[in-house]
Amino acid sequence: MALLIYYMLFRLPFWFPPRQRLMSASYTFGFNNGVAILAMALLLGAVTLLYLMWRREATELPIVFPPDRASRSGRMLLVAFALVTLFYCGLTFLMYAYSVHSAPRLMWETRHLLHRTWLIEAYGLRPYTEVAAEYGPILTYAPLYAYWLLKPFGASLEQAYFACHLLLNLAGVWCLYYLFSRAMMPARPRLVAFTILAIAGFGLWMGVNGALVRYLFPFASLLLGHRAVIWALSGRGRTVCWAGAAVAILMLLFGNILLSSDAGVAFALAWLGYALLMVRYDIRILAVSVINLATAALLCWVFVPVAYYETLLRFSEGANNLPLLPAPHLVLYIITSFIAIPPLLA
Repeated sequence: MALLIYYMLFRLPFWFPPRQRLMSASYTFGFNNGVAILAMALLLGAVTLLYLMWRREATELPIVFPPDRASRSGRMLLVAFALVTLFYCGLTFLMYAYSVHSAPRLMWETRHLLHRTWLIEAYGLRPYTEVAAEYGPILTYAPLYAYWLLKPFGASLEQAYFACHLLLNLAGVWCLYYLFSRAMMPARPRLVAFTILAIAGFGLWMGVNGALVRYLFPFASLLLGHRAVIWALSGRGRTVCWAGAAVAILMLLFGNILLSSDAGVAFALAWLGYALLMVRYDIRILAVSVINLATAALLCWVFVPVAYYETLLRFSEGANNLPLLPAPHLVLYIITSFIAIPPLLA
């Protein structure tokens, strides 16, 4: 199985070189990320079917998210959240001082994003159509809005950018705190996992693309949307409950779309999968979800510039990654996916 996974994910994509001309080492050498993604999905589906065939009885999930707050160690988790917040504040200040006084190579992307923000501010250029922007409107405009708010107090564009980056990171830390505070799991593993993930999520290059909220908000959105569905189901068929749940899900969908195109697509697919799995409980969940997805697609087609959709293609390039040999972070991601996803689906 390991050899099959290696061949399909790291060798098979070279048999189908992409025709697009993109600035990516992966694509330049003929590695087709689309084939690798499809192969990953097929392999996960095959392993899930094997789980279904071999499983004799229903398995109990080691971690569940009950409707009510599950954490009995809420105080300790809250203390950990406060300490992580202080850690982020201190480290952000140190990285700001390091960037201003040393201009390190590590933060080339920070300077790149700062220059784009300055172009938008100085010349009134519009992102996506008049100046390049790879990320969602929230990540693109947030530094500019922070500068407008802090400018009367004498703040520079760099200071506003780092303050905005801190807030985006803390929003991601809150998403992580929310997930762990709702999970039913032992207290010590909860604290250890929260602390490790929170600290590891700090990107030293300080680009808004690495803000923790971009990666954790889709997960928190799934849980928030699930709680909205549970609230609607407990309303005994009241129309107002379902209307409220529909609005909540739509807002979560828009939040992910405006955060980043890849986050929007990931959340939309994940929520559609959730709705399909919930059909056995109430088909209205799927109906509301399909209506929301169609509404979001229509509104995005009307109001969001076409150039923003192209950012999803840029993310699929693989940046400058060249997976001729499995990189450690790819191996970790693949192993985690095959350990966690098939049992959950089965």
